[in-house]
Amino acid sequence: MTDSRPYPRVELTFAEDDERQFLLECTFKLNADSDKRHIRPPLPNPKNLRAMCILMLLAKYRGVRGEPEGRIPLSFPTHEDTWIRTLAQFGGLKLFFANHFDGCEFLHAGRGGDHKDDDGKPPEVLYRAGLLPLENVHIYARPRKALKEERKALSGESLVKLAKRLERVKGWKPIVADLADRFQKYQSGTSVPELPVPKTEWLSASWMDFLSSTSEAGRRLRERLDAPHKGETWYVITMAPKTFMDWASRFQNAVENHRVRVKWINHAPTAGEHCVAIKAQWRMIFSQCSNRDPVDDTLAKLSEERAEFQRWVGRARAEAAEPANNAGVYEFFQSNFAHPFMAFMAVPPVKEAPEPMAPAPAGTVGFFAPYLLFPAQNVSRWGLYLETPNSILNLYYHSIVQMFVDGVKAGYLTHDDLETPKRRKK
Repeated sequence: MTDSRPYPRVELTFAEDDERQFLLECTFKLNADSDKRHIRPPLPNPKNLRAMCILMLLAKYRGVRGEPEGRIPLSFPTHEDTWIRTLAQFGGLKLFFANHFDGCEFLHAGRGGDHKDDDGKPPEVLYRAGLLPLENVHIYARPRKALKEERKALSGESLVKLAKRLERVKGWKPIVADLADRFQKYQSGTSVPELPVPKTEWLSASWMDFLSSTSEAGRRLRERLDAPHKGETWYVITMAPKTFMDWASRFQNAVENHRVRVKWINHAPTAGEHCVAIKAQWRMIFSQCSNRDPVDDTLAKLSEERAEFQRWVGRARAEAAEPANNAGVYEFFQSNFAHPFMAFMAVPPVKEAPEPMAPAPAGTVGFFAPYLLFPAQNVSRWGLYLETPNSILNLYYHSIVQMFVDGVKAGYLTHDDLETPKRRKK
């Protein structure tokens, strides 16, 4: 598989004669308009950097062979410490890529991030060639004191040789040679290695699993949102805000401390009073939630929750007024159409509006739950959580982003500045 995109692009220059300062230079350029980054990774454990470099060297050596979306997963069947286990247990990987690679998370830790094997399977790590094409990964080596012009490009067996050298760390079981041998056998057709794809999507019979820290998907989502990408955008689509009110502190932390922009849609009370379709949707979905009439109950809650939004906005404005503080913002919108689904989506910052068929930005995560008619209970609605851009996430991404553009233009969405009270008509 080849990729004709010139960006993103990475250049790594390794020392031929220094075991401690093994990486001399790392540069990264996200796209043609971005500045070239000269990266000096401040990692707490040098082993983490070695493990990331080994993964890139082996991915470059192996190449992409038809895996879905260019994913190259690596695992090794052993309970001993290896570079794979070290990288899988590095909890700061997402934040590292957000800070130093513009959110382009082309390396991923799969199983093993909780310091134990998952269901008895060994830890695994993943190179995402769909995010950083291997053709754009350029690897060089030179003596530490030599000039940059004296560096030489590495390819083929020289990549494996360097990976073996980086692996010579006390406590690590050597596995690079076995992995390279596996690649060779796979290429010759004599053996097909087991290369499982890390799980990056979850389907649940109850969308509440994604809000709960007891489920794996909920835990991963919370970890992602507790360390948001600075300046990213969070999208919320819901009929009534109550669903997300337990996340109040999470929204406030993101906006006030990480410059996150929250764009939120819920039903307009006036639409619920006058629109037959919205009244019907409320009655079908919320009839089992309260002994009160679902329409009256939802209208009352919309009024209460709008007052809570006013407090959120007040806090954010107070933070933004402080010297040297550049807080994010809330943008609340009211809709006057029946919602087909509920959704939450976090999107790292992008410089330009997305092209119609372009994939969601790297680092985008989200969950989506369709509104079923007459569910046995409110939690009895299936949902899908995705934390790697794929064809499904891309569809929701473009639909939601475009909703905030065309929906406003068409008058289906109205911006609520929260300045004036909006009361239900008597």
